[in-house]
Amino acid sequence: MPDEETAKAPYSARYVIDYEHKLIWARLDALRESIVGGKGFPAIFGAAEALIKQTQEHFRHEEKILDTVGYKRLAEHRAEHAQLAKELRSIQHGLESRQINAALQLMKMFGPWFKEHLEVEDSRYEEAIRTSAQLGILSL
Repeated sequence: MPDEETAKAPYSARYVIDYEHKLIWARLDALRESIVGGKGFPAIFGAAEALIKQTQEHFRHEEKILDTVGYKRLAEHRAEHAQLAKELRSIQHGLESRQINAALQLMKMFGPWFKEHLEVEDSRYEEAIRTSAQLGILSL
């Protein structure tokens, strides 16, 4: 039987990752609200930048956790993140050039990508987190 700390670990890891996912959804909602609400380019730019930054930070954190637990599909998971990061950098350049279409592109592509990534890719690492916590490997 695992000790109390180990028993809580999968829930802690899951909680942290889920919390970050919620932050990303909130940033996407803020971007959508800025665009639809006609809040002007500074607000739209700020919301888009916040979404991109939050996503990049989350990817780094999630990949570190998955590396710690020895997730077997980490290379594929990183590749998914890298592909989106490349698209985000391109969009970021458009935003820096004050191209409003870049924000629209971000809003339109990000939500569907992120939803599918959560449902397919992120659901695959649940067992790795649980197993590593039971073995005392994971500590958050």
